[in-house]
Amino acid sequence: MQFNVTDADGDSLVYSLIDPLNSVGTGSAPQAGPYTPVTWAAPYSLADICGGTPPMDIDPVTGIVSAQPTVLGVYVFSVRVEEFRNGVKIGETRRDMQYAALNCAVDSPPTFLGWDDTVTTVQALNNVCLDFIVQDADADDTIYMDIHSDILTDYQGYVTTGDLVATTPDSLYEYGYTTGGNNFTVQQDANEVFVAPGGNLLFFNEGTVAQRFCWTPQCEQISTTPYIINVESYSLGCSGSDTTKLNLAVNVVPIQGGLDTIPNVFTPNGDGTNDYFTIKGTYDPCYDFMSVKIINRWGQMVYESEDPLFKWDGTNLSGKDCSTGTYYVLIEGQYGGDKVSNDVMGSADSRTVSKYAVSLFR
Repeated sequence: MQFNVTDADGDSLVYSLIDPLNSVGTGSAPQAGPYTPVTWAAPYSLADICGGTPPMDIDPVTGIVSAQPTVLGVYVFSVRVEEFRNGVKIGETRRDMQYAALNCAVDSPPTFLGWDDTVTTVQALNNVCLDFIVQDADADDTIYMDIHSDILTDYQGYVTTGDLVATTPDSLYEYGYTTGGNNFTVQQDANEVFVAPGGNLLFFNEGTVAQRFCWTPQCEQISTTPYIINVESYSLGCSGSDTTKLNLAVNVVPIQGGLDTIPNVFTPNGDGTNDYFTIKGTYDPCYDFMSVKIINRWGQMVYESEDPLFKWDGTNLSGKDCSTGTYYVLIEGQYGGDKVSNDVMGSADSRTVSKYAVSLFR
């Protein structure tokens, strides 16, 4: 139960549970104040307001009250909010509440939407965003979501697919999703998040709750063993029947690159077409390496590079234009996961260095 309030002056607010006040006089009729604290019926007290484990408690920062009574009945409690300015208490307000603990019927757990397969594959260095949406059959139930995994160090909370809608006094996130062929929008209060025991962030909402995790796996995280993301969602139903879990296996694979071709002609004349001699294909930054040397007909080296993305513009090591003619290219390396070999032109020798010829026309 959430009892958080706002203060227009920005003063510090501290929440606590205190003894409720007794407003019932002789014959159970209401009486005028001032009021005295209630007399607790055994075995209850301010430390054990409605029984159960853990006992009723309130978060002093968020004002969220948690309780799990084990005995049917009507209980009373009181929430106090104290206001502090510069460390000095300047006021307080309180609210007395009656709380009915009813018989708990079996509650169906929330359902994950759109996760029929619990294995997904992502490429290294590509940003991936995973959407987790759970829905309860009872739209009035409060449901929680907890996502945690050692690999998701770049945690961004839930990122909305829609705009942040400003309201007073809170802000709402609009999150769009599709299920059963129909489009829906769920609104989540931006303030409805708290730190659970163990340090994980829990998000909650009524009926439907959504979160998005974004992650960019690095080259060193490519592995034959999948990473696991644990997602748990539960509603405020009966203990043991209100929780559902999703364990998602994430396989991180290399970039799907590949060597296309090594051109044998280029025209560095500045017309914007074919102005560079370079390898064509899809580059794999995780595994590609390169050593390239270009030599003229007199055996003089005019260009060298260790960059798989090299681009020779037709100038020599002194920056002067090379003349029209045929140049010899010596390449040792890998591009797009493919070893550079003599499958385009030239002839192979016993070394790993491949030989090519390229014609330069101006």
